[in-house]
Amino acid sequence: MTHGAGVRTARRDRRAARIGQRLANANLASAIYGEILLLSVLAAVGAHDVAPATVLATVVSSQLVFWLAHAYAETIGRTVHSEDGIGRDGIGRVMAHDWPIVQAAGPAIVLMVLAMIDVLETNTGVDVAIGLGVLSLFAWGFAAARRSRDTLGAQLLAGALSGAFGLVIVALKIAIH
Repeated sequence: MTHGAGVRTARRDRRAARIGQRLANANLASAIYGEILLLSVLAAVGAHDVAPATVLATVVSSQLVFWLAHAYAETIGRTVHSEDGIGRDGIGRVMAHDWPIVQAAGPAIVLMVLAMIDVLETNTGVDVAIGLGVLSLFAWGFAAARRSRDTLGAQLLAGALSGAFGLVIVALKIAIH
């Protein structure tokens, strides 16, 4: 192995370790919850012929409201179970911890901005966002089974079952349309 290849391997290993650390610290439950919420909102609003700005406003406001509601419930729950309360710093940590609920809307936000500037149709943007959401749910299920060291078949089944949540929402969108 040449020196250059060793340096590249070391960089790749450090990058993989950083990503692994971020995932270990991430609130994946909130990310998945945010994805399911997003799919529900997109299915409901996408079933109507609405302007991309309306879809964008609905997605952002829904994700923000549910993020705040989830953080509020978590804060109250922790306060009830704690002798000392949670404090201002604790509230900030809970809000930051639950922020992935809002982050899940990132791709949909980008797609709706593209629709607003006429790069793509609103319905296309909604459909792509829903497809990405289903794919994301599949990936989380697959990753969970992979982390458990399940067989490839079990990993694919776990991904399919996880993605099925999104597909049920897609089916409801089609039924409403």
